[in-house]
Amino acid sequence: MTISFNDNKEPFRQLAVYSSSTLYRGEMSQALEQARSPSLSLSPMSSPYSDIRAYVQGNTLASRKKVLPIIKDFLRDRERRAVHCGNLEESYEAPLQRACTEDAGIEEDSYFPPTPMNSLVEGCPLDNGLPKISAEALTEKFSKMASEEDNAGGH
Repeated sequence: MTISFNDNKEPFRQLAVYSSSTLYRGEMSQALEQARSPSLSLSPMSSPYSDIRAYVQGNTLASRKKVLPIIKDFLRDRERRAVHCGNLEESYEAPLQRACTEDAGIEEDSYFPPTPMNSLVEGCPLDNGLPKISAEALTEKFSKMASEEDNAGGH
């Protein structure tokens, strides 16, 4: 994304989408073209490179800080579809199934790798379910909290 100024000191923006994957480049471009919050008012411009789709951005007030959430939402949705496609369940929704079918033709080298596990943490404390809490333990805890509150209020 660039911003420049014409001879009359008026700003104009240009935006480019790069990907060696035709599918990803097309999907990202479509997300930006269809964005409504804010609308970017994109007009295609020629690019000498086949891996780049370039635009003149009509909405000059849409800065990178306003465009970034559009990109993040697109990537979040794309990751969600990839996760669902990896779990080949029988209960696909029609749009999700179509997205999975489209993704089947993605080039091998442009596949999103899975999110790495945090190697510093072995499992989750809640893996074995919620801790067992007795009524007596709750009563004792509330009594202790009440007495601490009484003691704090008296000082």
